[in-house]
Order: sequence, then structure tokens, then C-alpha cells
Amino acid sequence: MVYIKNRVRKIIIVGISAVSMWMMSVSAEAAVRETKIHFIALNNSTDAILLESNGHYGLVDSGEDWEYPDGTDERYPLRSDITQGIGYEQQVIHYLKKQGVKQLNFYIATHSHSDHIGSGDEILDAFPTDRLYIQRYEDSYIAESNEENLWDNQYIYDDIIDAANRNGTEIITDLDLAENEKYCSFTLGDMSIRLLNVERKKDENGQIIPVMDENENCIVAEVTAFGRTALLTSDIEPTDGDTGRIANDLIDKLGDLPQYQVEGDIEPESEENYRNNDAGNIDETQKNTGKRISIDLMKMNHHSIDYNNTTYFLTSLNPKDVVITGYEESFSESQRDALPNAKVYATTNDCAAVIAKFYKSGIETYYKKLSPEWMRIEGDLYYFDNNGRTFTDEGVHKINGKEYCFDKKGAMEKENRWVFVDGNWKYWLTSGKFPKNSWLRLDGVTYYLDKEGNAVEGWYQIDEKWYYFNEDKVMEVNAWIEDYYVDASGVWQPKKKQAQWLASGDKYWYSHGDGSYRTSGWERIDGEWYYFDEIGWMMTGWNQMGSDWYYLNSNGTMATDVWVENCYLKSDGRMAVSEWVENGQYYVDEGGNWSDLENPN
Repeated sequence: MVYIKNRVRKIIIVGISAVSMWMMSVSAEAAVRETKIHFIALNNSTDAILLESNGHYGLVDSGEDWEYPDGTDERYPLRSDITQGIGYEQQVIHYLKKQGVKQLNFYIATHSHSDHIGSGDEILDAFPTDRLYIQRYEDSYIAESNEENLWDNQYIYDDIIDAANRNGTEIITDLDLAENEKYCSFTLGDMSIRLLNVERKKDENGQIIPVMDENENCIVAEVTAFGRTALLTSDIEPTDGDTGRIANDLIDKLGDLPQYQVEGDIEPESEENYRNNDAGNIDETQKNTGKRISIDLMKMNHHSIDYNNTTYFLTSLNPKDVVITGYEESFSESQRDALPNAKVYATTNDCAAVIAKFYKSGIETYYKKLSPEWMRIEGDLYYFDNNGRTFTDEGVHKINGKEYCFDKKGAMEKENRWVFVDGNWKYWLTSGKFPKNSWLRLDGVTYYLDKEGNAVEGWYQIDEKWYYFNEDKVMEVNAWIEDYYVDASGVWQPKKKQAQWLASGDKYWYSHGDGSYRTSGWERIDGEWYYFDEIGWMMTGWNQMGSDWYYLNSNGTMATDVWVENCYLKSDGRMAVSEWVENGQYYVDEGGNWSDLENPN
């Protein structure tokens, strides 16, 4: 009976284990088969979009980076409106690593603007990438009348091309050529991806026509999975009907989607409704097919700028969810009128990413946060919060109750330096701390940092001794601070007082720091000679010392090189007698008085 019970028990345990393993397998398979679009939040209007399906990954743009041309290379002028002093490559790299990305099947560089592909070179260096999709760019592709739109486009394009070459990434460009059509449609796991707006504007001779802005050459990506459609619009322009053509193309391709009727007659917009320039007619070439479909999700065009999101474009596609790579406030009233039922998600909200997860039943869109953590990237240590963002201001931040110093890129400072925090100076050490209750010796001078790590100023007691720190926070040594003396160690010596003049009625004497004073003799004080009598009083007037006469001014100073009455006081203070003075001009007799004798010489 015991054997049977044990055997049954073993069978049950084995069965449970098998079921558990099956469930784990199913769970793991479900996890592997997840198909998502990650709109990475970068706290600014900048695009970085990760595609994920069945453990495969691709990237559509990657946002701004810290690099920009400094003007030293004539190919890349430093123009006034080039983005400087802000980058997000570390945040993108961190997010990709958190998702388990080790390599990318592809990187789609939608167009050569830094807010989209500025960090492309850093991404290709950080992750092995099979293919780079990018439209060829030259500054000559921008019309001369719109030279202000050149920015650092050429610099950005050349950087990502160089990165692709050094990392062995296949570069796919000139997507409008017939031989490259095969590259415009491909898969990523369960995703089907189609690249739109790849046709360059050319004249009858096949020559590229310069455009107003590189936005006109944006690659637009259509992503479908499980019968669900998302449109990644980048910064596509409506000029010359580009958005209209894309809308009509999708209507033709996805004509089996539920169609609907909009209220009123939706006509193509005129350019003057949006901006006053010579861009040409907006959506003039679009053909109103009379059809309206409803796609599942769309990234709002050009960070939701009104001009790019024409009414025809929005109402033709009628996305259920819209994602703004930027601020929710940019979803304007006119856009709300065109898409009254759309749910709006913005990457600048509190999140690490906006996630669009594909199911057969639809696309679930939601905000995603991360666990805060430290991560080392290219030798630098960064702290990422639950929104996946680093600190963007140079200075001190408190993490779990401890203060850390960060540079302008959000990396923990790797150099010892002073930091100004809340009105106080602290000193950061590369060991990762601010010293407290500590002496600090720098460049031959001494500082003291209190219990908060602040450099002290003024009188400060340390180990029952008093020290004085000046306005530069430097400890004074061998110095008088008013009537108080600090020695070579900076310590106040209370028994040593400042030497000073003291008075009694109309009489004066000079007290030394130890309380002593001169009697019956000369003393040099602040560069002047004084004589004190046998009691210590300062002498004035005519005084005989030995065989010599001296004259002491009313303030006690010895007179030199000067006539007093008819007598001349020489440079050593002695009265001249029986000699020529002032270079032989005048004679004084044996009594020291001036005589009118003429010098025979």
C-alpha cells in the first residue's frame, strides 16, 4: 500500500511538473512571439522607434545626439540654428538594452535631420546591424532659395554612412530605383514592413529636383501584423500631394478595412491655410476616392504640426490611436475635430515609451515605465529613472538619499571638481562622493568641508580649535584677522594680540602683540621710525640722542630730507652741521643753522 501511494504520488508530481513545464513553454513562446512598436520617450520632440517581433528588432530613427559640426571642416559649417547641447543616444541605448536587444535586423533612417538620425552613428556602433535604409542626401538636393534648411544635414548623413561602413552594415539607398524596389518591402518576425514615399522628385531628364526641405524626402513606414496596420509617418510633407498619395495608396491597399463616411465634404486644403511660402499646392494631386478607412495606429506626422497633418490625410485614414513623438498639447483643435474618437498618446508624458502591441483583435496602446537603474555605457556611468531618462542638467542629484554629481550629458562626473549646490560649494571626488567633515588641500591652500559637504567661510571651530576661512573658502595662515592672529597652521592664538597704538591723554605708546612696548629707543613701525622715552612714551619735536639732534613730527615720525626751521634733517634723520646740503646748494654752520655762504664750487 505504501508502494502504491508513493507511486501515485510520483505520478501526480510528474504530471504536475509536465503541466508546469508545458505552461512555462507556452508562456515563453507567447513572450517570444510578442509583436510591438516602442515609441521611445526622450523628453523632447525627437523620434526613436523600436520595432519588435518574435525576438527580432529593427529601429526607425533614434533621435538627437550630442555631436554637431564645430565649423572647422568647411564641408560642415556651424550654422546658428543647428541643435547644440542636447542628446539622447545614451537613453536610446539604455532602452534597447533593457528590452534585450543585442543586434538589429535593420535601421531605417527616415531623413537626414538630426532630431531623427543624429544618434544613428552611435547606435550602429553600439549594436550590430544588418541593414541601413536611407535616402541618399546631398546639400544640392535642397533648393537654393531655402538654404536655411541645410542645417547640419550633410554632417548627419555622412556620419551615419561612415558608421555603417566601419561596422559592416549593408547600406540600402536610392530606394526609388527600379532595381531597389525589392528592398522596399520586408519582414521582421510577424511584421510586414513597406517603405513609402521613396520616389524622388525628378524632371523629364531624370534629374533630381531640389526640394524645399528634406522632410519632403522622408521614408514613411507602413507596419502590419495579424491584420492590423500602423503608419510611421516621420516628418512627411503634404507639399505636392505627398500625404494625399500615401493616404490613397493605403486606401487602395487596405480597401478591405471597414470604411466609413465623414460628415461634410472633405476637400484638399489650400496652402494658405497653413503657411505662406512658395511650396506649391498642398495635396492638389490627391484624388478623392470617396473611400475612408480606419487604420489601427498612426504616429502623428512631424510631431503633430498642423501643416503636415492635413484634414484629408487624417480623415482618410482615421487612426484609432495616435502617438505624438513630442507634447500632447501639440494635438491641436483642428486635429481633434478631424479625429474626434482617436486616443492620443505622447512620448513626453511620464513614461519610458509608448507601446503599441499587436493582436489579431487590434492594437493595444499603453505607456511603459522601467525600473530605475545605473548602467555603464561606453565607459561612463549613467543613472536612468523609471522613465528611462538621464539627468539633463549638469550638477548634483540625490538618489536614494545620496548625492551624486553628473556632467551635462547625464554621466556621473569623472573628474574632481567644485560644484555649486543650493548656494554652497561642494567638492566632488571621482570615488563617487562629496567629502564631509574633511580637510581639503588643493593647489597649495586648505579648505574645510562641513557635515553637509559645504566649504565653510568665516570663523569655524574644528576639534576645539578656531580657524578662519576667507570669502574664497581658503584657510588663512600667519595672518591677522582684525585683532585676532592665526598661526602657520591656521589656528587662532588667543594670547597673541594685534600690535597697536594706545593713548593716555595726549601721550601715546605702541603695544606689541605680547603686551610689551619699547622704552628708551628707536622702533620702526609700518616703515616709519619712532623714538620712545625711558617710560615708553612716543617723543615729538627736537630731541638729542648722543651728540646728534633729530626732529620728530607731531605724529611721532622721524623727519628726513627736510628743512625744519633753519635746520636741515638728512636722510638718516640727523641734523646737518657744518656742511653743504641739498647737492651743495646750501650751507649749515656748526650750530646746524642755514648760512648765506655761497658754494665756491
